[in-house]
Amino acid sequence: MEAVKPTGAFAADGTSIPADVTVWSAGFAVHSIAADTGQEVAETGRIVVDRTVCSVSRPNVYAAGDCAYATGPGCRPAGHWLRFHPNKLGKMLEKRQ
Repeated sequence: MEAVKPTGAFAADGTSIPADVTVWSAGFAVHSIAADTGQEVAETGRIVVDRTVCSVSRPNVYAAGDCAYATGPGCRPAGHWLRFHPNKLGKMLEKRQ
């Protein structure tokens, strides 16, 4: 896709796909720096974190967003609790000091 506009999606060759609603989904790639520095990382390269978004292998390193990987019950990926409002996350991190 070359562009998404209010009327639909448009390919580079000029093909248009009319739509009232367009959902855009994309993957991401994680930089290798976490693995290169000895962080415990998931197979996706994301830093494995605990419930406080602290690296499980380096307690002084925090990760959030797309670079963080957390597990929930049954060792399934869990991200819902990582989506803190920035103020809440800041207050939580202050308590760790």
